[in-house]
Amino acid sequence: MSEDLYKIAEKENIAIEQWNFKPPLEAVYMTLPDGKPLIGLSHSLEKDRRYKRCVLAEEIGHYYTTVGNYLPVTLFHYKHRLDLSRAEYKAIKWAAEYLMPIDEIRKAFQDGLWEAWEFAERFDVTEQFVYFRMTFADVRELRRCG
Repeated sequence: MSEDLYKIAEKENIAIEQWNFKPPLEAVYMTLPDGKPLIGLSHSLEKDRRYKRCVLAEEIGHYYTTVGNYLPVTLFHYKHRLDLSRAEYKAIKWAAEYLMPIDEIRKAFQDGLWEAWEFAERFDVTEQFVYFRMTFADVRELRRCG
C-alpha cells in the first residue's frame, strides 16, 4: 500500500534512497544544492511495512509543509528546538491526514471499528499513528457527534 506514496514522490520529483543509518536515525528529508528534494530511508525500515509507510508519509509531509532541510542536529537553543518540533508536527500531521482521511475514518466508525488495532489494520499504519490521528479536532468532533 505504500505504492501511493511512491507515486506522490515520483509526481513531485522527490528522490527516495535507502541508506545505512546508525540508530536511532531512520529517515531524513533534504533539499539538494540543485533544489531537488531527497528522502533517505534506513534499510532497517524494511522489517516493518506499516512503520515504513508512516515514516515515508511523514518525510513526504516535510516536502509539503516545511522549508529547508531537517537533518539530525544537536540543538542548543530552545527556539531552534521549538522550530524543529513545529516542522516535525506539521509533517506528521500531513502524513496522518493523508493516510487516514476523515471520510475514511467516518466509514470505519460506521463499520463498527473502535479499537486502535482495527484502525491500524484498516489503514495499514501503526497503532501509535492511529492514536496520534485520533487527537485531531476533526476526529474528536466526529466521535462526539456519533
